[in-house]
Amino acid sequence: MLNTLQASVSHEILNPLDCVSSFAVQIRSKSKESHIKQMADIIYNTTKLLNLSVSDLQDRSSMQHGKMTVTKGKFQLKAAI
Repeated sequence: MLNTLQASVSHEILNPLDCVSSFAVQIRSKSKESHIKQMADIIYNTTKLLNLSVSDLQDRSSMQHGKMTVTKGKFQLKAAI
């Protein structure tokens, strides 16, 4: 039951986070004041970090339900960064 709750809550959090992130991008692009741009950058970066944390919770829930598989293969770290 906890895993189902995690998955549901994760989806409910990600949509508003995407909106906040988009608003921050718009504020940054339209503002002429540097302190406003800095605050918009902080909002954007924070929402992206929170988005990653929520996505990690979703991944954990998927793994616990057997809905995610890991495959062995070559991985290029520089390309991923």
